[in-house]
This record gives sequence, C-alpha cells and structure tokens, in this order.
Amino acid sequence: MKEIVEYVLAVLIVLSIVPFYNMVVTQFYTPEKSIGYSEVSDLFVSIINQVFIDMYNYGNISIELTDIKASLENIIKKYAGSIYDDYYFYARIYTPLNVTVDPGSSRVIISSPYNMSMLLLLVSLNGTVSYNAMPTATGAGGNVFNYIFDYSKLPVKSFSAIIAVSGYGSTWFIGHWLNTTVEKGYAISDTNRNLAVIARNIGLKATKFYGFTGYNTTLYYFTGKAIMNYTSSWTNISWEFVQYNYIRYNITETMYMSRINGRYNETLYMYNVYLVKGRNYTIYYYNNGTTKPVESTYEYSSISNPVYNMVLVSIYDGTKTISVPIYSNVYEVSNTVNPPPQGGSKISSYIRIGMFTYMVDLWSWRR
Repeated sequence: MKEIVEYVLAVLIVLSIVPFYNMVVTQFYTPEKSIGYSEVSDLFVSIINQVFIDMYNYGNISIELTDIKASLENIIKKYAGSIYDDYYFYARIYTPLNVTVDPGSSRVIISSPYNMSMLLLLVSLNGTVSYNAMPTATGAGGNVFNYIFDYSKLPVKSFSAIIAVSGYGSTWFIGHWLNTTVEKGYAISDTNRNLAVIARNIGLKATKFYGFTGYNTTLYYFTGKAIMNYTSSWTNISWEFVQYNYIRYNITETMYMSRINGRYNETLYMYNVYLVKGRNYTIYYYNNGTTKPVESTYEYSSISNPVYNMVLVSIYDGTKTISVPIYSNVYEVSNTVNPPPQGGSKISSYIRIGMFTYMVDLWSWRR
C-alpha cells in the first residue's frame, strides 16, 4: 500500500510541474502509445523531463562528463522513489535534425521529419569567422525533408562546427556537426555558477587585450530569428573638456576571453570565460594636434551560467580551435547497463531542454 501511495504522489507531483507542449503534439509529433507498464514509462519520461529542467537551470547538461551524469542519475533516483528500485529504464533523448557535410560537393545537408524554418551557422576551422545561411527544404521521400546549403562560394571551405536550428514560434529543434580534427569541449557551471569549458589543454596561443592575457572566445546565441555572436562587443568614446587648449577622452572596449584555471581531472582542464573591459585615457591638445596617453586599465567579470539562448562557444587562436556545443545531439539515460528486453514497455514522447525540444524513446521493464 505504501508503494502505491508513493507512486501516485510521485505521478501527481511530477505531472504538476512538467509543461505540456501542445503545439508539438498537435502539429509536429504524435507520441507513440506505450505497451505493458505504460504508467511507469510515462512517469519516467516526466521525471527525466523535470531532471533536465533542474540540470539546465544549473548550467550542467554535459552528461558526457562522468560526475555530471552521476548527478543526473542520482536526481532521477530521488524523484522516482521506490519505482526506481522496482523497474529498469533506458531513455534515448535525441534531436530530429541530422547534420552532415559532404566535402566532395561542398554541401551541408540537414535531414528533418519536419518542413519548417531552418537556420544554419558555419564556423571556420580556425574559429575566426562565421557565416549564416537559411536553406530551404526539398522532399527526400518517406516523410523526410532535406535542407541543402552549397558553401562552394564561401571564402572558407573547412569548418570547425556547424549548428542547425529549425522550427517556429516557441518550438525549436537544434542539431550540430563537429569537425573530428577539432577539440571538443563541454560547457558547465563552476562552483560559483559561472560559465566554464572543460577540454584538454591543446596549447592555444594566448593573446593580450589591454592587460588581460587569455584566449580569443566567441559566444554564439539564437535570437529566435538568427544565430548571432558575441566576440568584441562595442567601443565607446567619451569626451571631457578640461581647459581651452586640450580635452581628455577615454576609449572603452569589451572582448570575451578565456583562460585555464586549473585541472578538471587527470586529462581535462577548466577554461573560465570572462567579459573583459579595457579603457584608455588620453589627452588631446588643440594647439598642436598631439595626444598624450594618461592611463590604460582593464577589468573583467565572469559569465553567469546558463546563458539561456547560447548554442555554441568557440575558443581559438587562429590555428587551433576548441568547439563547445551547448546542446548534444543525443542524451542516453538509464539505470542499467543491460539493453531493453523485447517485452519491455516502450513509449515515444518529447521533452524540453533549455529552449529546445527533443524526442524521447523510453523503455521500462521490471527488475
């Protein structure tokens, strides 16, 4: 009786806080009915949805990292209660977008089951420039739409990362392609809940911005209409009249930069991301048109994490690049190493991670 009460309460609690994405169901996707232990499968989907909400709010959805995946699994166990001990489950959470590159024909191909708006971001192999495109869909048969972009006319022919975002309104999907020659990084929150990147030390060449030494960094973000970037954000000049023969002015510039702040584990390092603000104070003399530097200063601040609409971080030196997709193409979550049996209950559904919708296939079966 106690287990039944716990189960019913768990269902009510989880379902009361899990948002229902009606537009996905009615327009894009019809969830597959579960068989067998349907209530258990539904409950695990709802729990996983809420756990990813919690993990995203802390900026920690990079479950490729062992400690973050362990944290996610512990939260699932906590939410599930006794059901966790009675049933196994396996969930595959995936984007419906499949991004591939065909170098022979200089094409990027994105396959999707949906005919919706498609936005494309292409970042050069050395990380220094990026391009945007809006390919249109062509039918490929079997309810699959292909979006094809020919990059042969671009000045860059090799890319470190490609991000595809598709949808409209409040429902969007995201997928990515990474060049296998580029170092992949993982975005997390550090102990102060600030943005950090976990990656190997690949020997990036540091650069100096005013007095701050670090690595060039670009943050790419989705606005709902385009994929934009922050690198060096703005320059501001302010003037102050001092005497009849000269004025004092300052130039303020900002730039995103990263630097290593110690090891994450035996093989990986932590790169913290900063917004650096530099300022030059100068005197300009009217009588002879000369200038005199007075002072050069800088200050920097961490970036709070998560950045809701961020989709990619690129750390680079013009030769080597660390590419950091914020969202994975696939997440796998389970409480067993065994594959689902043929008699397991399967349900197909959807969840929300950050600002994007993911498909879910989940199996559950008794222990």
